[in-house]
Amino acid sequence: MIMEDLIKAHGWEMLQQNLLEIKGSKYLLSVVPEYSFYKRDELGMIHRCKEPQNLVLNCAIMSPITEGDEKEYRPVMYINIASEEEFYDFMIEIKKEVNLEGTNLEASL
Repeated sequence: MIMEDLIKAHGWEMLQQNLLEIKGSKYLLSVVPEYSFYKRDELGMIHRCKEPQNLVLNCAIMSPITEGDEKEYRPVMYINIASEEEFYDFMIEIKKEVNLEGTNLEASL
């Protein structure tokens, strides 16, 4: 599976915030698929390019806060994900972390 397939499978819109429930927790994952304009050269140096080089997922774990009768979410952790394997590894690890911390992710940061 390539990144485009992952984005399509979830029905995410490019350059727009998409929310994904982190099952078994009170958290949401904010996902913004976007283009990366950076690449590494043969010496390992990072360069900005004029043309998109690949797709990345700009993500934030969102924690609920209650103000009055409204439930809002605020970001508690940010991560950029560069491949579909990295996305699934992240989701597996965050699920383990949430289970270990008793859904108190902020305490583990």
